[in-house]
Amino acid sequence: MNDATSPQRSIPPGLAAGVPIVGQGGAPPKSPIVTPGGQPASPAAPAAPPPNPLAREHTLVFDRAEIDAAVDAQLRKIRPQTQIRGFRKGHAPMEVLRRHFGPKRLGEELTRRAEQRFNQEMQKSGKRVVGGAGSLRLLSDTPAENGDYRVRCGYEVFPEVQAPDFSRIRIARPTVNIGDDEVRRMAERMRNEHGQYHPVDRPAAENDLVHVDYQATERGARVDGAANRKWILGSPQMDAVSKALVGASAGDVRSLELAHGADHPDPEWRGRRIRMRVSIKGVSELRLPELNDEFFARFEEITEPGLEGFMKAVREMTERESKRRIEAALRERALAAFSMATPPFPLPHILVQTEAAVLRQQDLEAARQQGLPPAAVNANAARYAMAAAQRVRSGLVVDAWRKRENITPAARDIEARLELIAKEYDDPDEFKSNARANAEIMGNVELQIIEDQAAEWAASQAEHVDQPMSMEQLWGWEAPPEFPSLPSAQPVQPAQSVQAPAEAGHG
Repeated sequence: MNDATSPQRSIPPGLAAGVPIVGQGGAPPKSPIVTPGGQPASPAAPAAPPPNPLAREHTLVFDRAEIDAAVDAQLRKIRPQTQIRGFRKGHAPMEVLRRHFGPKRLGEELTRRAEQRFNQEMQKSGKRVVGGAGSLRLLSDTPAENGDYRVRCGYEVFPEVQAPDFSRIRIARPTVNIGDDEVRRMAERMRNEHGQYHPVDRPAAENDLVHVDYQATERGARVDGAANRKWILGSPQMDAVSKALVGASAGDVRSLELAHGADHPDPEWRGRRIRMRVSIKGVSELRLPELNDEFFARFEEITEPGLEGFMKAVREMTERESKRRIEAALRERALAAFSMATPPFPLPHILVQTEAAVLRQQDLEAARQQGLPPAAVNANAARYAMAAAQRVRSGLVVDAWRKRENITPAARDIEARLELIAKEYDDPDEFKSNARANAEIMGNVELQIIEDQAAEWAASQAEHVDQPMSMEQLWGWEAPPEFPSLPSAQPVQPAQSVQAPAEAGHG
């Protein structure tokens, strides 16, 4: 569901009424500006990162006497409530207060003033700064000749995005046949969804439910663990764990090691080895309900009696949902084609880092809701950095098109989309009232409209070619058929084609 209020929905940069919304929740912490002694410090030399063509620096100079006076004013304000060993409460000399609290207050004062002045000077210059002051890297610099404080502001600017060339782009259009066999397979899946697990006295197999206690350690130190967890073997989020537990029986203990390579998308986990000890408490298998009136009564969509009425409703639902998924896949592929047709350009690092953190957090939250261990999720993590880069690139491409074409969603279109979304809520009027008062929700609504318009335009520019696939492939239960494609960050090549990823089309 394309829900404007979904917590997993994030607005690509620069698409909310033309205002960059980067750095929210994902900006790296700012560096200290001063040393414990209260003097400007030269930053330690970090490991040399790859060159960033969008990185810029801006130096600010602050009058030392003015800053020191402001810090002293803060110290005098806290002095009456300050207790320092060797002095009565509120009677510590100013020299002592400066030594104990001066560096921290100085850093805070310089940070506040640097952010304020940076925003003012960037607005005057007309530069499009990624994230504004919220994504600054503030570093102290050597003092000016007269002793004034100098602060270096590290930031990124938005890249220049050229117009796309669709002359070599093809979009794969999914084609699916919904016949009697597909309807029977769908009915069987519906039975699976309403099945119940029952304990069995045999080794665990794929799709079984296992009851476990587990503990995860690193170099002997516990990093994760839980008792009485239930896991379904074969879940994509825990392939490594499932492989180790297939064949295990109640009472068995299995140990496995999850190795994180140097290319792991989360720097925190690179090079780490996590050991898991899993105790099997029980195994349960899935048993399916009978196709009878009791089972049919569970579905509101069934309006005609018996097995024939059930199969008719399944066919109608499958055809309707398959059509929706084809439209959704075409939308995603058209946006991907838009990105592919656009010549390469550098991506702001802060945008990619922020988006990658959002994607990883979504996976961790999904794992938590399913009772899966974070260690298992990290071991099988998608390449968040690559996925984030693709999202950021797509967002910047669409934003550049919006500006070139001067696209602004009409008020009637926004209201119509809001009405459509509101239908999914128990109280549509309450949702609409709350949404209109929430800038983030309304920004997401506008984003959906802009992306739809961009996808429609891109689809009209590119060549289309049919891509036959099965119902299971369209619905994301199986990998889609092979179709030539290239990563969106690569230059346009002859016979380039666009195919949605395997997960595209999930409802």
